[in-house]
Amino acid sequence: MPGLESRPNVRKIFDMPLRSLTLGLIGMADVVMKDRNGSYIPLEYKHGRPKMKEMDTVQLCAQTLCLEEMTDKVIDKGFIYYFGTRKRIDVVFDQKLRDQTLETIENVRNLFQKHQTPLPVFSTKCKSCSLVDQCLPSTVEKSQKVQSYLLKMTENDPEGGSQ
Repeated sequence: MPGLESRPNVRKIFDMPLRSLTLGLIGMADVVMKDRNGSYIPLEYKHGRPKMKEMDTVQLCAQTLCLEEMTDKVIDKGFIYYFGTRKRIDVVFDQKLRDQTLETIENVRNLFQKHQTPLPVFSTKCKSCSLVDQCLPSTVEKSQKVQSYLLKMTENDPEGGSQ
């Protein structure tokens, strides 16, 4: 159930459920602010620091696409607050970000339809992930190294068999 906070110039809705029937998305916005002009501004909270990739901005844009469909209003900007740096960054929902978000949604939808799970990629952030024991990203990476080794061995053996 969403929580509300009202101030003279802005109303904040916390944990607001979102959906887009057009895109087939459902989700939850951390905060949606509505100013006295009736404009909506989404705000996403993140525990870490800003990432080099656009994953956080794409997530916020997907929430915005849902919110736009629900309210029938265009939303130009939103914010991401990073607790790791205690900074808020502005996110402008330009056409490039919207296109990237729609492409990501389509790519994920294709994975679901094909019943495919992308292979995990091991990185330092895996150590703090609660799913690392199920995902086993370092094991998959080692498997690829073994496959590469076996391929090299059979290439060096003209008969393709073992000695």
